[in-house]
Amino acid sequence: MARQSVRKSRLDSVRDWDVRGKRADYRVSVLAKDCGVTERHLRRFFWLRFGQSPRDWFTTRRLARGAAFLQQLVLVKEAADEAGFKNPAHFTHKFTQQYGVPPSAFRSAPAA
Repeated sequence: MARQSVRKSRLDSVRDWDVRGKRADYRVSVLAKDCGVTERHLRRFFWLRFGQSPRDWFTTRRLARGAAFLQQLVLVKEAADEAGFKNPAHFTHKFTQQYGVPPSAFRSAPAA
């Protein structure tokens, strides 16, 4: 009978990924260092825990944050800034990929 071992990681106890990501400026290398693990370990952990890379997980979370700000009818530039994007054009590009509409259209769409 094959034994399956479940390896415990110090990352299992981390709950504040959003805060840590922002503090690391959403850079995987800085986040790994902050967590005391290698980048490879962090990437493996994210794939096992969240089913995606750290970068993709943070992008999804940041875009959701931006969408929430857009629903408050803030400017696209402000939503991009609040979501941690330094460049509003990059925010617009990623937002359109994720939601299928540009942020300006999302902002002006009636709430469901």
